[in-house]
Amino acid sequence: VALLIAFIEDSGLIVRISFPIERWLRRVGIPSRGLIYLIAGSGCNVPAITATKAMPSTRDRVLTALMIPYIPCTARFVIISLIAAAVLPHLMGIVVILPYTVALIGVVIISSLSKIRLRFIGRGAPYSYTLPPLIIPLHKAFIKKVWHYTYEFISRAGALIIIFVIIMWLLSVSGPSGIIGPEALRDPSLLRQTWLGIVGNLMAPLLSPIGIPWEVSAALVYGYIFKEVVLSTLSLLYGVEEGGLAHAIRSFISLPSAVALITFVTFYSPCIATLITERQVVGLKLTVVNTVLQFLMALGLAYMMYYIVLFMVG
Repeated sequence: VALLIAFIEDSGLIVRISFPIERWLRRVGIPSRGLIYLIAGSGCNVPAITATKAMPSTRDRVLTALMIPYIPCTARFVIISLIAAAVLPHLMGIVVILPYTVALIGVVIISSLSKIRLRFIGRGAPYSYTLPPLIIPLHKAFIKKVWHYTYEFISRAGALIIIFVIIMWLLSVSGPSGIIGPEALRDPSLLRQTWLGIVGNLMAPLLSPIGIPWEVSAALVYGYIFKEVVLSTLSLLYGVEEGGLAHAIRSFISLPSAVALITFVTFYSPCIATLITERQVVGLKLTVVNTVLQFLMALGLAYMMYYIVLFMVG
């Protein structure tokens, strides 16, 4: 992702990509220069937000950084693909498009809601219509930029991943009654008595009305740390190997619930590494507001999709 962002920035592609649709981008509220960062966010939100620091306009930089978490990253897309493969294998083509359609709705909504707030922190930079020459940026400054973006991601996300794996293991072998032991990792009934199961139940009342089991809700809670651990947490809670997750999901989730879950996973929350990076660019207040809004939007759209599909199939 870092290499892609740096290459498109320095090669002249950033202007050529956004030039044909610049008028449409402005109409829906997406900064012209922010398009490439939104595209890069589909790989990983962290380096994409970090790269927005290069945008000359404060307003466009903040707005783009607020939009990027609504773009489903690779880790979120893996979860979505598993759900689709389990419940909707014959509609995989549509399911691939659904998350990005939902994400576009989120981007347009956050752009509209942010206009009042962001108009006080500057105006968008004028867009240049001069098409620069295309070059292959193989020079020292390009290599330094790639290293900077990569180092920013590793230094923030790498240590957090290691720490979370250790914490997650401790939470999965202990509970209010004390140490349960490694056997909790092999027995879902014991795992539900651990801190992992108890904390995971916090989201269950919100999602159970649309047919999403508590095991899935529990795994999604830990997705606030890193989306990469959602599937492994789900494997623990269902007591299966990751290869058997598709069968487990198919057994417990209906078609309307699967569509609602895909919608919810698309942008219910970025990971903690994204939140830390977002805070550095837009500040703590806007990060908190954006994260709460993202969750409420995900929940509202999930309920809407559930009842739409329920009506269509019922």
